Amino acid sequence: MTDGEGATPSAPSAATEPSDRIPFGSVPRPATGDAFVARIRDVLAEELPEGATFDADGRAALDGPEGIDLELGIRELRVPVDLGALLDEEPPAPAAPQERGDRHTEPHIVTRTPATLRHARFDVPGAEIAGVPFDATLDVSLVEFEWSETADGALVLDRIRPGADDRFEVRLRAGAPFAALVELLREVAELVCARMRLRLRAFDVDVTQTSPTRFDATVHARVGRGPLSLGARVAVSARLEGPPYALHVDRLRITSANPVVAVPLLVLRSRIAQLAPRTIPLDAAATPEGHADPDVRFTELDVRLGERIEVRAALRRAPR
Repeated sequence: MTDGEGATPSAPSAATEPSDRIPFGSVPRPATGDAFVARIRDVLAEELPEGATFDADGRAALDGPEGIDLELGIRELRVPVDLGALLDEEPPAPAAPQERGDRHTEPHIVTRTPATLRHARFDVPGAEIAGVPFDATLDVSLVEFEWSETADGALVLDRIRPGADDRFEVRLRAGAPFAALVELLREVAELVCARMRLRLRAFDVDVTQTSPTRFDATVHARVGRGPLSLGARVAVSARLEGPPYALHVDRLRITSANPVVAVPLLVLRSRIAQLAPRTIPLDAAATPEGHADPDVRFTELDVRLGERIEVRAALRRAPR
């Protein structure tokens, strides 16, 4: 067990939901930086699907149980994805409270110790998921949580919902080859067509960044079965502006030279017209569904397109 420093009784906390709970091995809590790095490395490895390869190293500074600083370098991350199985997967049915690990049923928390992740940095210099290589850096600051110990000796991290004056910040930089992302989309489109007994005969994506905030995209696809071939072209023009950040879809056109496709598009033109122009606020999308926080907003959001797609984003909770 732990030394009990800072521990509190297991009274239910309305600020935490089961979805915020991260299993973190068994008690006792890691008492040194090396032990914490080893524990988080094991936890991350256990969360990966079968067939994935993972290796990481780093350092951590623990100021007792209450304060943590972490630097973790992901030296290897390869996650193969069976796209066909993913498309066939049925969405999980809602679990009963006792199956969700609800705080009031399972697991039974016996002690909680408040803590703060003062700063964590995750460096991913080279990784691959579903065949797409990418690199990324993630910085997280000032996240409040609880070390929770269960009656059966498990250790859990419970994230605490921010109070009125609490702050946190997340910064992300990520990049990937644009061609690899298009190839992934093509593979998904092929699988979808195959399930409809169709063959994907053409699939082209072209995205142009006409200014730092404006993007024009066209997608051309052609499918067929036997001698029959149907094609369509989708053209979208959009702007990313802020703060406050929002995606403005200025134009959307779906066209086809084939009358078999063109006639249904004509019938659906009013519904298609409802899709643009429109504005999609992004600050609300940054918070988990059902957990909207008006104090959470993007302070930076930048996308660069070329041979690679590069994204930089900063998200901050700053009470008004």
